[in-house]
Amino acid sequence: MTIRRARTTPPRKYAHTAPVDLGSLDFPPPPVSGGRVLLVDDVCTSGGTLRAIREHLAGQGVEAVPLALGINARLLAKDFDAAPLVAQWEHYATEAHAPRYADKVDARNAARAAGRVVERREPESLSRRRRLEKDPAAWLRFYLATTYPLPFGDVHHDMIGAAVRAIRDGQGMAVAAPRGTGKSSVLWGAALWGILSGACRFPVVAAFSHGAARRMLRRWLSALADNERIRADYPETCGPFVETVHPVRLRMLHWNDTGDLCGADVRIMDGALVLPDGRGAIGAASVGGNTRGLFATMPSGLTLRPDVLLLDDPQDKPTAESPALVRKTIERLESDLFNLAGPETRLSIMVAVTVISEADVAEHFLNHADFEAVRVGQVLTWPTGFEDKGSDARKLWEAWNAERVEGMADRDGGKRCRAFYKANKAALTEGLTVSWAHRYDRKRGDPDALYAAMLDYFRMGERAFMAERQNQPMKGEATVYDLNPELIVSRVHTGRRRGDLPPEARLVVAATDLNNYALHSAVAGFGNDQTGWLAWYGRHDGGEGREIVPKDCPEAEAKRRMFEALVRHGQEIVGLPLLRGGESIRAGAWVIDSGYMPDVVRRYVDGPGRALGIQILPARGYAGDRYRPTPRNRIGAPREGCHLAESPIAGRFIAFNADHWREVSQRAWLATPNAPGSLSLFEGRHSEFAEQICRERLVEKLMGEYGPV
Repeated sequence: MTIRRARTTPPRKYAHTAPVDLGSLDFPPPPVSGGRVLLVDDVCTSGGTLRAIREHLAGQGVEAVPLALGINARLLAKDFDAAPLVAQWEHYATEAHAPRYADKVDARNAARAAGRVVERREPESLSRRRRLEKDPAAWLRFYLATTYPLPFGDVHHDMIGAAVRAIRDGQGMAVAAPRGTGKSSVLWGAALWGILSGACRFPVVAAFSHGAARRMLRRWLSALADNERIRADYPETCGPFVETVHPVRLRMLHWNDTGDLCGADVRIMDGALVLPDGRGAIGAASVGGNTRGLFATMPSGLTLRPDVLLLDDPQDKPTAESPALVRKTIERLESDLFNLAGPETRLSIMVAVTVISEADVAEHFLNHADFEAVRVGQVLTWPTGFEDKGSDARKLWEAWNAERVEGMADRDGGKRCRAFYKANKAALTEGLTVSWAHRYDRKRGDPDALYAAMLDYFRMGERAFMAERQNQPMKGEATVYDLNPELIVSRVHTGRRRGDLPPEARLVVAATDLNNYALHSAVAGFGNDQTGWLAWYGRHDGGEGREIVPKDCPEAEAKRRMFEALVRHGQEIVGLPLLRGGESIRAGAWVIDSGYMPDVVRRYVDGPGRALGIQILPARGYAGDRYRPTPRNRIGAPREGCHLAESPIAGRFIAFNADHWREVSQRAWLATPNAPGSLSLFEGRHSEFAEQICRERLVEKLMGEYGPV
């Protein structure tokens, strides 16, 4: 017996499925035809090399038996003991032995190939599927029975109807319903109905947080992969996801009838599910994320843009309570998310919201002319006379609540209040209706949804219940803590035009705030009782919206530019067309901010400012905790929240407590126009001005040695 070794083999590392180039194989001369050889591979991965050489030798009439030693085996020197190998060869050569390793590899590969095949099936009941698709509410209750275990109420039918109209007609809808009603789940299910029925091709959910959007996407994936009823009637969509939801394996799946790739894909991190055969896609994004250019590529190469947007709770409490953040959120939604669709598609928009405060993001869409609004509270109508605190109905419910509280103290498990309710149900529930008759806790003994609604009212308190369950936040008395742009815009002095002041405005003052980008000024008149009337406000910049002092501008050049801006703006101030009682007037004084470039302001006041013919007063504001009108820091006696001061750079100027006077001015906006101590606007649009006023609001007030902080 002779053992020979192939001297060289083609390099095929990491490419074991590549064809073997036998022409480049330096193999010893084979035995004569009819002989038998043993092929030994010390590192056998797929068996491809052994099979190729065996077939090559078989063509020359030589029988070859392959032997794989394994990944850790290595051939030794030419004179090593061959007896063990011969015995192993004879063992593997026997016909009774189990299939060879190469055959096992073939079987394993065949099994893997079979596991990548998805059977294309017909729907279990096409007629049922078509019938239910015509009734979206019935479709949701049948195919998503575990998501909606309770019968739908009127509130749900209203939501579903508005959502279907939005999807079909390419319009907008917004729904505000009590927490726990399932508004987000209903819109989620409506979007799933839309893509499975063919009403849309690419629904996208956008939530306030990244995690909430991904959870919604995983719910869609679970419905396609695990819901038995959807799997049975929509096999052409669910088939690949039933086999696997792993992205790598999913991309390798083929249809059994055509051999074509299914084309399904899961990219949770990218926020996208691609349905098989280019049927569409499902996406997810966050309100604060990068949503511009969102698309999905189909197996055919077609680029698909979203056609349905589900906006789920697009605000949190801090956002809802901040007018500036509300405006920014709305602008981002309308500029980025509302422009996701392609040029040939009008985006359908469904918004699920909870009203947290007045004029928040939810209120914006509920009052939007282009959105069908569904605003439903837990209580549709209150008990007859309940809103009158002295009525019999109110007193009876308060007696019921007293029984409830006393029962809780006695740990009776609610028995006393349930007994009181049943004994007086007719009187308690007269006129009371709710939006969902199935919203009550059966396992804890609630008699019905009317009982549950009133229990929630007394447990939560009126203010919280009206906001969270009724979507109608209570309007409290306006305070400086609640100042918002909408309130300021409403303070218009009817009939007064820009530049006009009433005869009572004896003192007319102009004031200018200096910044590197612009000068912001306002002119107001004041009566003897501190009633104020805003006559004019405006902005003076470097021209065509450019900054007065550009970035990286040398100091000398910056001061020159600011000085020239003050010269030009001073001419504007004295030239304003102001009227008082119909007579032309000028501002009696001009207060200029000297906190920015005080030396420039001083030079202007001592120079060109003298020629204006009005008194110019440099002033600088200090935060309440830094305002110090001590004898060392002031000239003369201090006044209310201000005093005269002097410095080598700014010269003489008015130092004032900025926090104190900001509060005074903001309180003035709370009063009715023309009331003593009020401040009012002339007729016109003032939304941007109002937002500037509200940029700094009072959140807490502490009294320091020299006034409020």
